[in-house]
Amino acid sequence: MPTLSKIELVRKLNDAGYKRVLVELSKENQVESLSSPIVHGEISFDSLPSGIHIHCTDTVETYSGKSTAEIYEGININFLLSGNVGFGFDDRYFHFSAATQPVTFVSCIGKPQLFTRFLSQDTHVRKLNLSVSKSWLMSRCNSLGDKEIVENICSQENDVYHWPCTNETLKLVEKLLTLHQDKSLITNLHAEQLAFHLFSDCYQQLSSTSKTVHQNLIEQQVICANKENNYELQLEKIIHKTLTLPQIANHLGVSISSLQRHFKAKHQLTIKEYIRTQKLEHARRLLVFEKKSIGEAAYAAGYNHVSNFSAAFKKHFAISPSQLMDDD
Repeated sequence: MPTLSKIELVRKLNDAGYKRVLVELSKENQVESLSSPIVHGEISFDSLPSGIHIHCTDTVETYSGKSTAEIYEGININFLLSGNVGFGFDDRYFHFSAATQPVTFVSCIGKPQLFTRFLSQDTHVRKLNLSVSKSWLMSRCNSLGDKEIVENICSQENDVYHWPCTNETLKLVEKLLTLHQDKSLITNLHAEQLAFHLFSDCYQQLSSTSKTVHQNLIEQQVICANKENNYELQLEKIIHKTLTLPQIANHLGVSISSLQRHFKAKHQLTIKEYIRTQKLEHARRLLVFEKKSIGEAAYAAGYNHVSNFSAAFKKHFAISPSQLMDDD
């Protein structure tokens, strides 16, 4: 079975057109070297002449961690056949499982942002992804009504919809997963036909999905989130301030020991490490999307000296701020 190291995974994602790719492993799962395999199996990326992008995955994730990359406006349709997939856009997180049945989930991206895909140790993931840009969709609209639907679908920053896979959909997905490995002309034409069929079926369901139904799903997610101690959300409101640990605990209305246990259990970090990580993530978004200077990003992250910020940034992301900005 083929394997991919951290370096090879980053290179494959870069070759697929993703920008500012970073792969980070959990502290307790650090590999011996950058050439050590972290994924076993097949990962492929193809761009059809029509403009539809195909991403196929059949892997076992041997380590826990995450990969991040810059993504743009558009629609990403995923058919998850096996395993579990966790991902996030900024501070919103989603998780889907094919444990009981395959599932289709669709991400509607309304603006450029950083996308995070979480890796889970010993998880076998088998899925097919079809993606198109918003401009690709708009160029195919023949009426103002069609354009309004596309604008509506992409109006939110990161709407996510999901529904079970039908037997007909599964048959098409399995055919496409088989065909994409053959690069002959006839096979490529057949694969493109299947990709259009799958995408058009999902787009029809997506465009007719009730906003009320989707809002109910979002409200359910909020209710579930509120059942837990959501210290992260409360911390976000004061993270820009310079506070001592007792001041933070007092503001959140919890003891220091309880707070530390929460962040250790959920993030494998102390609360100070979590805050530092969030500030660096914010600084990275400022550099990538708002094109701020390194000095401005350093100040926003609470660093008085650019050199200290650059050192902390490189230690956390394995790339310097200047290298990140040059990656265009």
